[in-house]
Amino acid sequence: MWKRTRLSLAIGAAFGAGLTGIAVGAWAQQTPAPAQSLERVEVTGSAIKRIDAETSLPVQVITAQDIARTGVTTSEQLLRTITAIDPAGITVSANNAGLNTGGLSTASLRGLGSTRTLVLVNGRRIAPYGSVGESASIDVNSIPIQAIDRVEVLKEGASAVYGSDAIAGVINFILRREYTGASISAEYGGTISGGGGGKQWNIAGSYGFGSLDKDRFNVSVLATYQKTDAIYGADRGYARSGISVSPDPNSQINNDTSSGNTFPGNIASSTTGDTIGNPLQGNCGPFSVTSPFFSPTVCRYDPSPFVTLLPEAENWSIFGAGRFAITKDLEAFAEVSYTHRDIFTQIQPVPLSDQFALPTTNPLFAVPPFNGANTFLLRPTSPYYPAGYIAAQGFDPTEPVRYRAIENGNRQTRDEVEVPRVALGLQGNGYGWDYNVTYLWTESKLTESVEGGFPQLTKVLPLLDSGLVNPFGPSTPDIQQALLASNFNGDTYVNKSSLQSISAGGSRELMQLSGGPLAIALGAEFRQEGY
Repeated sequence: MWKRTRLSLAIGAAFGAGLTGIAVGAWAQQTPAPAQSLERVEVTGSAIKRIDAETSLPVQVITAQDIARTGVTTSEQLLRTITAIDPAGITVSANNAGLNTGGLSTASLRGLGSTRTLVLVNGRRIAPYGSVGESASIDVNSIPIQAIDRVEVLKEGASAVYGSDAIAGVINFILRREYTGASISAEYGGTISGGGGGKQWNIAGSYGFGSLDKDRFNVSVLATYQKTDAIYGADRGYARSGISVSPDPNSQINNDTSSGNTFPGNIASSTTGDTIGNPLQGNCGPFSVTSPFFSPTVCRYDPSPFVTLLPEAENWSIFGAGRFAITKDLEAFAEVSYTHRDIFTQIQPVPLSDQFALPTTNPLFAVPPFNGANTFLLRPTSPYYPAGYIAAQGFDPTEPVRYRAIENGNRQTRDEVEVPRVALGLQGNGYGWDYNVTYLWTESKLTESVEGGFPQLTKVLPLLDSGLVNPFGPSTPDIQQALLASNFNGDTYVNKSSLQSISAGGSRELMQLSGGPLAIALGAEFRQEGY
């Protein structure tokens, strides 16, 4: 659960009317638009404009007021409140811990997947996120929640209108269009669960001027900033350990997700491949533990405290919109936006042992002692060789070590996303037709970089084989520096997806029938996508 406080300074002013008020602790005042005749609108799932927003299709509308009442702070959190969203079929930004998602947050309607759920902004497409595993899905967190006027969710297929990526349905984020006045809002939130982490700061400011009715134009700008602190497994009691024992001795509800690749390292049998012991048995801390589900003669590594439950994230965006009434029946519009996201995730240090295979293309693949595996052999020539323990146990003199690269650090990745977007067009009505022409250009550039904890095998495995790395305790300072120097740091991939299109469409009523008007819509689109 979250607790939040909000401070808002709002200045609402009609264009040319000067300052009308200042409020602290309230949302911005917005100048009400003069009464107008009913306007035809295009409802998600149909290309025919109508006066009544009701439709035979199951469209759920979530207003800005509805969003404020939920207390959510991101579009990802908002979509989780929609019953048609299938939690099992989505990717959330926290999934990046250990996976190649690039911090992606997706939406999946009716369990059909994110590639069959179309996400739109103001009825127009967004460039796909472009991560390695999800090159066709849309990142919903690239849409700041502060900019949303309403969300329309079509809960059934609309491939006839939009294409095959709308088989599951459509989620249309409608952003604020005409705004006058100025507002600044600040919000702080934290979790009420003990353990810390998860604090969040939100700042949003907007400014708009001009009236379509009086001045024939309106220009508005919205800027947002959001910072979220990470939550790690160690911060929550339910996630602090992967080892749980039921108090009922007859219960089958027991769990152990610990690993035998530990620090201090376990000794394995070179003949059977089994973990057979640890010289520090019973004294595995501080980096490893003893598990009741395994022999007390070995140590186990519990990764749970180090895994990211909620990633550290920093997002900022700017949205600009302009509308100009060329005539009373023809309007030009422009939408320009830029979103930048920064997501940092972390998981436990990498395991290095004979249990993990080398790629066949690795230069060490056919080189002893590795022979196709990340082998760490414990030899009598090493200053850290536990001769007394080996002799007392009757083990072979040279045995592999199941090792956790604690001295290389936790594995840390950072994903930076840039999403520019431009839409230009004309819309109006004449000769009984509602028509529009739009040019759209948008990109999504994703850069993933490694900031620690990923040793290059061609550098770290020879170092382990040298016998100078202590598998049971701290190595010497110079070897610790050599281990850190074996890490790879830098960009792992840079992906860019792009989309540009020119579209035109029109609709009109043909005749009146007993159940209502018979209408027709015609349209054409040229779209070019790149990845």
